[in-house]
Amino acid sequence: MKERREPVVLENLGQKIFGVIHIPEKIPAPFVLLCHGFTGTKIEPHRIFVNTAEALTKEGIGALRIDFRGSGDSEGSFKDMTVEGEVSDAIVALNYLSNSDFVDKERIGILGLSMGGAVASLTSGRNDLVKSCVLWAAVCHFNIFFNRSPEEMQKIRDYGDFIDLGGNPVGKKFLAEIINIKPLEEIKKRKIPVLIIHGSGDLLVPIQHAYDYYNGLKDTHKVELEIIEGADHTFNSIEWEKKVIEKTVDWFKNTL
Repeated sequence: MKERREPVVLENLGQKIFGVIHIPEKIPAPFVLLCHGFTGTKIEPHRIFVNTAEALTKEGIGALRIDFRGSGDSEGSFKDMTVEGEVSDAIVALNYLSNSDFVDKERIGILGLSMGGAVASLTSGRNDLVKSCVLWAAVCHFNIFFNRSPEEMQKIRDYGDFIDLGGNPVGKKFLAEIINIKPLEEIKKRKIPVLIIHGSGDLLVPIQHAYDYYNGLKDTHKVELEIIEGADHTFNSIEWEKKVIEKTVDWFKNTL
C-alpha cells in the first residue's frame, strides 16, 4: 500500500507537540500511537519508530509518532518533564486521532518503548480509546530510578531543582512523582490485549519487568510475552529490530 506522511502539530497546556503521521492508502484505517522513551524522540535509535510506522502502514495500519513536550522537536523543557505530563500528551494525541477523518476511532492502539511503555500502560488504563497495547522493554516499576548514587545526590544539592543527567536536566518533580506511579495497576483496569516484548540482554530495564507485566495480566487479559534472545534495551541489531517489528505488526493486525 502507498503511504502518505505528514507533519502534525498538536498543543497541550500552551505548548506545541510536534509529530509525524503515517497515513495508509485506504482510510479510515486503524491507527497506532507511538510513545518514545526517557530522553528519546519520535525517531528512536536506528529509526526503529520510523521503520515500525512504515511497516504498519504497509499493512493498512496508520501510525502517529510524537515528541513529548520537552523532548525532540516539541516545545517545553526536559526539566519540566514528568510521567503524568507525558500521559497527558498521549491523551491529546489520542483525541487528535479519534477526531481525524483518517482514523477508525474504534481501532486505535498504542505502543510504548522503555518509559514510554509505562506511559502507554497508564494511558491504556485510563482512556477507552485504546483497544490494543504493545510494550517494548517497558518500565513496570519505577524503583530503577530510586537508588541514586552519592554522586547523583550531590548533583541534586548542587543544582537545586534538577539533576544533570548526561546533559539532560531531570527535575525534582519527576523524581518525586514516580514513587507513586504504578503502570501495571493502571493497565489492569481495562481488559485490552497486551503484547510484551523484551530483550534478554536488557541492562537498563531488567527483564523481570516484562515477567511482572505478564504475570500481573495473564489471568485477566489476552496477553503475550515475547523474549528476544540476547537483545539489548533498544534492540540494536537489524535481526532484533526485524523480529520486534514483525511481531508488533502481526499483533496489531490481529487485535485492532
